[in-house]
Amino acid sequence: MPCGTQLQADGVSSLVNPRPPSKEFVSPFLETGNKDPKLNSISNEIKPRYNPCHPSALVMPRPTVDIQCKESQRGMVILDVVVDPLLSKNLRSHQGDGVVFLYGCLVDSSQQGPYNGRPTIQRVLIITPSSLVKKWEKEFRHWLGRERIYLFTADQPIEFLKRPLCPVMMVSYKMLVRCFDEVGLQLFNFDLVVCDGVHRLKNAGNKTSSSLSPLNTNRKVLLSGTPVQNDLKQFFTVADFVNSCILGSLSGTYLT
Repeated sequence: MPCGTQLQADGVSSLVNPRPPSKEFVSPFLETGNKDPKLNSISNEIKPRYNPCHPSALVMPRPTVDIQCKESQRGMVILDVVVDPLLSKNLRSHQGDGVVFLYGCLVDSSQQGPYNGRPTIQRVLIITPSSLVKKWEKEFRHWLGRERIYLFTADQPIEFLKRPLCPVMMVSYKMLVRCFDEVGLQLFNFDLVVCDGVHRLKNAGNKTSSSLSPLNTNRKVLLSGTPVQNDLKQFFTVADFVNSCILGSLSGTYLT
């Protein structure tokens, strides 16, 4: 009779002393259960979203050596920031230089804390003249399509309240003033504000400039073909909106 069995009265054998397991049980659903070092190294490796070694890749400049050393001491991994190939493959060389320039202007400084895996810019507000709203919508569809990012155009002030989580919201300057009066723009936080047609902001006391002041954002991009159109006073107003006090006071020696 085999070891570990006994014959019952009805002639059926049953296992009494089973053989002990040859190794400890490991749950297949736990990440720690993977004992293959090659698989572990692949799963733990952090890579950029897009391949920075591709011949047509548009890669943003890395931080300075000092910042990289500080981040390495904190255990942070420095990754290459690569522009989505859907965009970079259609950019001309001078347009790529413009993207690199804007990246350098908008990137977080090392004093603002770790990245934590969260996007730097989650909500964007685009302000444009009424005549260019349709043009912006057309360009968004042309470059990004409808499925990659959702662009919401606010035609009424109440729509600001209905769409609080839209990644990209667009509004005309006239609608901006109405939203300021009826809704209160200070209630909304935007990670980036893009203003097209900066000539509307060249007078510090007008209604449009006053409506933009309460916006809670640290990143602003102004688009203009004529930043210096009439006098330096208008240029000062635009520069002060982007970076307050960067040129000192209006009555200072800069304008005199």
